[in-house]
Amino acid sequence: MYYRPADKAAGFDFSGAAGHASLRPPPASGRCATPLMVAAFRLRPVLVQLLLQHGAQVNLCAAEGSSALSLAQEDNPYMETYRGCQPIVIRLLKAVGA
Repeated sequence: MYYRPADKAAGFDFSGAAGHASLRPPPASGRCATPLMVAAFRLRPVLVQLLLQHGAQVNLCAAEGSSALSLAQEDNPYMETYRGCQPIVIRLLKAVGA
């Protein structure tokens, strides 16, 4: 399955059995994420909006305390490529109560 190098650098593994993507990072990373958290971390406003429109829970937190908003706000490997998308993702999340 295709994934961006930044996915690997961030600790996310999108390879899954039978070609299905797994939204859970490898257990060794200690990170667990919802699809909304992954979309926010990857700074994908269209996907964030789609997930929110279909009822994604914006204020869920991972075991280490990360939320979709905190993941969108942190510096990460996607910042360089998608920097212009960060304020849009943050605005979308805050608009629904994040």
